[in-house]
Amino acid sequence: MKGFALRSRAQRFEPASRYLLCIFGAVLYGIGLNIFVGPIHLYMGGVTGIAQIGNTLSSQLLGIQMNMTGYVVFIINIPLLFMAYKYMNRIFFVKTIITIIAEMAAFSWIPIPAAPLLDDPLTLSVIGGIISGFGCGLILRYGGSSGGVDILGVYAAMKNPNISVGTLSLILSALVFVYCAFVYPFETVAYSVIYTLITTFVYEKVYLQNIKVSVLVITKQPEHWVYINNVLQRGATFWRGIGAYSGTDTYIIFSVVSKYEMPILRRYLREKDPNSFMVAWDQVTVNGHFQSHLFS
Repeated sequence: MKGFALRSRAQRFEPASRYLLCIFGAVLYGIGLNIFVGPIHLYMGGVTGIAQIGNTLSSQLLGIQMNMTGYVVFIINIPLLFMAYKYMNRIFFVKTIITIIAEMAAFSWIPIPAAPLLDDPLTLSVIGGIISGFGCGLILRYGGSSGGVDILGVYAAMKNPNISVGTLSLILSALVFVYCAFVYPFETVAYSVIYTLITTFVYEKVYLQNIKVSVLVITKQPEHWVYINNVLQRGATFWRGIGAYSGTDTYIIFSVVSKYEMPILRRYLREKDPNSFMVAWDQVTVNGHFQSHLFS
């Protein structure tokens, strides 16, 4: 059992790499928002969209010409950070603060081009959504959040595992678009919705902790369930069987893990038991108690 407590050299440095990946995700988010959709004045849903609207109003009403989106995002997130500190993992809280600061810097310092990079707003919406969504997904995948709706979504998912962070994001984003529909041209609202939908779709695919996978491991070494219990912190059931070809005793271990954890288990089995056999089923429905491990 002692071996399961030991961590490889790469794993010891993993937390630092996760902080860096959260920062990198924030930069990608800023690139997608500022460089691709900023010149055509599209709006993101949720807190970022509210900040963009605030930035536009400050420019129109107060004559402030600098990009204030990042600073407004930071101010709006202050009460949400108290929620993260009170109810959520402390590492998640620290990563969220670092990510929001990186986000504020990206939104404020990445220049918005004077003219769109392409003439087609649909293409800009799609490319911007892919880049922003990948950035947001990286942040969530490595245990942080970009603040705003992400904090509310993670909190809701803690209370109800069937709630998707992306779904809640889309619901709250609708409020921003209702406002935009009364103020801005229809084309702006339509392309903003497309940008937000693609962003949400991409980061749901990158954020693997939300996707459940059932696994069946056929092995001669039943102690693998200890790794599943102690390292992945998942329950497991195993039973004895007989190999149809060899006629020898074998063991079948069943568990449900997240799609993020599945390659970790696969890598472990490849190193410790290359003769084992694993079968996995994606997108299973789980009823009852199943921890999402949102801060992995």
